Amino acid sequence: MVNWLDHEAENKTGVVEKVYGMMAELNGDHAAKGAASVSDAAAEFAMMGIS
Repeated sequence: MVNWLDHEAENKTGVVEKVYGMMAELNGDHAAKGAASVSDAAAEFAMMGIS
């Protein structure tokens, strides 16, 4: 006999892991874009100072 409670708990754990994985990817993308935009702004300010 299959224990449905155990089976259901395993499925929920898998879903939670997928959701956290997607959230981590999104946060990683935002962090990378944020770092890139900060370095772009720093480069612009540096060029302004030179000219």
